[in-house]
Amino acid sequence: MLRTLRFVLRKFYFLLAIVVIVLAVVVQLGRNFSYLVSDYQQDIASLLSEQTNTLVSLDHISAHWDGLQPTLIATGVSVEGRPGVVLANLQRVELRLDLLATVLNFQPVWSNVVFSGGTITINQTEDGGWHLQGVPKNTASGLAQGDENKLLNILLAARRISFDNTQLNFAFRSGDSITLLSPNVLIENRKEFHRLLVNVDVEENQNALFFLLESIGDPRDIDSEVSAYLQLRDFPLSAPADVLSAHIVSDLLAKGELSGRLDASVWLTREQRKGVFELVGDLALSDAGLPMGLVDLTLESVSADVSGQFGSGGYWQLGASSVSVSALQHSEDNMTMSLSQAGAENPLLLQMGAVNLEWLNSMLLDGGFLHPDGQLEYLFESLDARGELRDLALVLPTKQPDLWQLSTYIDQVNVGPWNGAPGASGVSGFVTANARQGVVQLDAYDDFSLDFDGVYDHPMYFDRAKGQVSWLLRPDHNKVDVYSGRIDAVDGREKLQGQFHLSLPYQRNTGPIHLTISATAQNLAAMQYRKYLPQVVPESLHEYLDQGIGNDNAGIAKSAQFVYRGILNERGSAAHNVALDLDVSAASFDYHENWPQVHDVTGRLVVDNNDVHARIETARIYNSEVADARVTLTGNPDDRGAILEVSGLVDGIASDGLRVLRQSVLRKFVGEQMDTWFLHGDLQAAIDIAVPLVEGAEGSRHSVVLDVNASSFDLDNLALELDDFSGRISYDDKNGIRTSELRGALFNRPLALSIRSDSTDPSALTIVEAKGEATAEQIAHWAEQPALLFAEGEIPFQLTVELNHQSSAAATQDERLAAISVEADLSRSVINLPAPLGKAKNAQGAIIVNYILGSDTSFADVHYLNRARAMLHLNERNHQLISGAASLNSEPQLPVHPGLHFSGELETLDVAAWRQALRHYQEFVAGMRAGDTDTGAEVRARSLTIPISTDLLIQHQPLGPVALTDVRVRARQMEDGWDFLVNNKAITGELFWPDNPAAALQVAIEQLDIPAQLISGGEEGKSWTLTGTELWPKAQVSIDSLRFGGSDYGQWSFNFRPDAQALNFENILGNVRGIDVEGIGESGASLIWSLSNQPITEFAAQLRVPSMAHTLESWGAPPSLESENSRYLMNLSWIGSPADVSLEKLNGRLQIEFGQGRYFRSNTGASDGLLKFLGLFNFDSLARRARLDFSDLYKSGLAFDSISGAVEFAEGKLTIADAMRLQSPSSRMELTGTLNLKAQTLDTRLVATLPMTGNLTVIAALAAGLPAAAGVFVISKLFEEQMNKMTSVRYAITGDWDDPVTEFIGVADDE
Repeated sequence: MLRTLRFVLRKFYFLLAIVVIVLAVVVQLGRNFSYLVSDYQQDIASLLSEQTNTLVSLDHISAHWDGLQPTLIATGVSVEGRPGVVLANLQRVELRLDLLATVLNFQPVWSNVVFSGGTITINQTEDGGWHLQGVPKNTASGLAQGDENKLLNILLAARRISFDNTQLNFAFRSGDSITLLSPNVLIENRKEFHRLLVNVDVEENQNALFFLLESIGDPRDIDSEVSAYLQLRDFPLSAPADVLSAHIVSDLLAKGELSGRLDASVWLTREQRKGVFELVGDLALSDAGLPMGLVDLTLESVSADVSGQFGSGGYWQLGASSVSVSALQHSEDNMTMSLSQAGAENPLLLQMGAVNLEWLNSMLLDGGFLHPDGQLEYLFESLDARGELRDLALVLPTKQPDLWQLSTYIDQVNVGPWNGAPGASGVSGFVTANARQGVVQLDAYDDFSLDFDGVYDHPMYFDRAKGQVSWLLRPDHNKVDVYSGRIDAVDGREKLQGQFHLSLPYQRNTGPIHLTISATAQNLAAMQYRKYLPQVVPESLHEYLDQGIGNDNAGIAKSAQFVYRGILNERGSAAHNVALDLDVSAASFDYHENWPQVHDVTGRLVVDNNDVHARIETARIYNSEVADARVTLTGNPDDRGAILEVSGLVDGIASDGLRVLRQSVLRKFVGEQMDTWFLHGDLQAAIDIAVPLVEGAEGSRHSVVLDVNASSFDLDNLALELDDFSGRISYDDKNGIRTSELRGALFNRPLALSIRSDSTDPSALTIVEAKGEATAEQIAHWAEQPALLFAEGEIPFQLTVELNHQSSAAATQDERLAAISVEADLSRSVINLPAPLGKAKNAQGAIIVNYILGSDTSFADVHYLNRARAMLHLNERNHQLISGAASLNSEPQLPVHPGLHFSGELETLDVAAWRQALRHYQEFVAGMRAGDTDTGAEVRARSLTIPISTDLLIQHQPLGPVALTDVRVRARQMEDGWDFLVNNKAITGELFWPDNPAAALQVAIEQLDIPAQLISGGEEGKSWTLTGTELWPKAQVSIDSLRFGGSDYGQWSFNFRPDAQALNFENILGNVRGIDVEGIGESGASLIWSLSNQPITEFAAQLRVPSMAHTLESWGAPPSLESENSRYLMNLSWIGSPADVSLEKLNGRLQIEFGQGRYFRSNTGASDGLLKFLGLFNFDSLARRARLDFSDLYKSGLAFDSISGAVEFAEGKLTIADAMRLQSPSSRMELTGTLNLKAQTLDTRLVATLPMTGNLTVIAALAAGLPAAAGVFVISKLFEEQMNKMTSVRYAITGDWDDPVTEFIGVADDE
């Protein structure tokens, strides 16, 4: 064993040595002879040409040897498939041979092959295939199959093959070409592992294409495992356009350019021992232009996830999911689809998960795909499909594509009508179709509708429907049939079974289109009749049924049958037949707009083409029963258009008969006044009318008879109630309205009534007459007019009403609608009103009211006792007074402008009597309010929106002790109050009385002449007595001229504010004969007249006298005093009214201030008490009584610089509170003391302060007699300087005012 091992090792080493030696020899020989390769350049080219079955030429060849891998380098290599046609041009080829691998594989094994700068041209065949330029077209590569395998074996045996900077030229069948630069193509082989790597640059986009293929085992062998990856990055489709035109889509793509950019990632795998390649990846296409025949399709973006399989025998399948397409401003997302072929001879199968029909329809129409075929484009436009197709499968034989077959489930699909075929919405079901026929297994579950265009105005709507609809195309007979089996539909409670058949020509507009529809329904709502009544019936019939059945009819048709047969593309009634039969219950029917509808109808309604027949078994009008009624709508035998005929009997309550009168055509004969009338009782009526539906057509007739037996008849708008009302009311076209034995009771008294139409023209005038009687109290409470309670007694009356029914719509003037006349006999009644409106019992008299009612305005003329008359013009639209006039003992004149005017003459106005009447009226009003059961009601009052004015002349009006004659009072209503103008010899002025009770009256008196007897004519000490002053208004008074007994008392103004305790005169300003009356403060003077048990008057004022002499003369007194400015401040009061003022009653204080002035001597004595009182304070008289020497001041009277002082009045006495002081330039005098105003006596003291010179002699004479006075005079002259001193002389002045006694008291030096 060991020997054998040593033998084997020796042999192995020996062989190894031989191999090494041989290899060394080969290497050495190769190195020594490699330079000789260039000498065999032509032989090598021939050898390559023979092995590749091409023509190979070399510009230069060289070799070098490195180890066991010799390298062959050739430049300028050209390969021609046939003479003159170049397969490839290569700038440089480097081949490195692996000797050891070659020996082991018995074929050349290249360790590295490098092709540089080559150019290869590939041509496209007419069938879309590709081959190398110059290679015969009958072979795939231009090489024999065995040679091809040899070449592939060489490529798979090489360790590494690379193509650097190779240029690929693609020549398309369209004549265009493109050149692609492949910077790197690499083939690597390691035993069973093989790899192909390709990079391609397109335009300026480097690495636009990247391809990697890896195989374990020979990729040609089915047992090998193959994986490949293709990546496209922003790959332009405009360059290699026809590359995509493979055999599958070659006929769909036009000869044009693709455009756009493509991004894709695709993985391709094949597992061992499987002959199927699996494909998966994704792609995204943007801004692509796809030529499709005559249309260029623009795709904004396309993206999808792709997968598929490719197998032997022509089997392939390609699927796409999450497909998103945006094109032509339409987009669709999340689509799935697949395209497959089971074999080369099998049909194509297109499957899609869901298709949005609206998107597909828009793409086909907007993309222009249907332009070449006008019929197809019209079809798609008409159908305007919406909805969704699901699980679509299209089988398309490749050799006979017209034998296609389609199946899909449709969900909520909407299509429009086409050539008479009905449109539909909400269609769901399963569809199978081919080029000749199709079937829809209808299973609509939500809001299904059918739209028979040209037959119905509106689609037929149902909640759900089931059935089958089929179509059959027969071009050879120029016919298309669309027909249905039984279709079951449900709409709420309504159930329908129906079918239709449509037959139309295959070629458009080449024959009639026949449509037949028949249906039976149960529980059909009455207003759903429109669903089955086609539009081909006359419009007048549609309008009539719309009015009669309405939109909210609660009726139910228990069963309904409908049939329509017609030719859709023909016009005229002969081309269509319609029948509708409804068995209705609980329905209502408004058979004519001018008559009340019937409800709770049980009966049958039949529409037969243009006619309507209705038989009403039972029904109700309002609350009355209708029996045996018939309604027919047929052609008018007397005129054009249709005529409606209605007849039947009514038995029910009387109020329904009244409603028939006011809610039917008869309303024009009774007006709206009956809207609030109510009857309580029984009624029987018979109706027979015929009404043409064309206005103005002949054939009209009306006959209505009402028999009424009512316990009461309430006329609410008139607040009247008739008892035991009964009789017959009838109407017909010939006689109009008539009544028979119509009677009742009003105010518990019999009332006779009659209603009739004018015999000359029944449609023009209706006359209502009533005759009865009532008491004045009943009428007053009925009319809610308290003023009528002044009347007492029985009042018979007659009432006539004429209603005018013919009004012209074209009239431009106010039309007369009614005339009302009421005459009430007042001879048995008493009118308890003062003259001139009162009336004694049994005195003849009447009140007559004539009322003309117009369409816009009305006019009333009222005559009362031949003493008064009123005319009123009213607006009927808003029930407001336009204008009016009332007059006493004269004719009223309506004012030109809107307003209410009262005028007339009164002999006298008995104010006390009218006040008494006013109190009675207030009592009447209070009594009516208290007796009104409706606590919210008020006695009726009519508000006026127009101004009111008066012009009254009172011939003789007593006013206290005086009587005014010919007093004219004018008044007018202003926006915010009343303005009164009074004109009389005694008073002229204006008074504004505001509506606001809180505002003050404005009194502006131009002249007020108060007779003297109003002031002095009363008894001594008797005060005025006033009551109710809290109700007196406030006032602001101004008097331009005030006169008492003919004497002027100047101008005055004041504010008057009364209350329950006093009358307040505030802010008094006046000017009376030179005296200015003002207030003590900033406001004017004030006078308060207290109205307590013992009235008191208080007066506070400031009197200013600018010129005292002038003022004295104005008051009739001698001008004994002159002063430039004097003032009196007084705050006085006295018991009694302001007219009770006297010196004896005064209380309070008076302050006197005189400016510079002088006294004038007057020989006239004062006889007046007040002047006598004022003379007691005349300092000139006082000085003369004291025989004082004021010769220096007597040049023109006693001069002074000022006079001041204050007196107080109390209990009939005057006390000089502040000494009355006269200040002259050289002396002064002061007066103090008291005066008894009642006894007219005084007890005062006078102190005169004056210089001793001139007065000393007088003083001495007064003190010691005349001798002493003479001595004093001599001495005063000798000692004149010392004697020029002031001396005060005191006097007592006492006694009566008429002859006071002056007594010297003494002298005192003035300090």
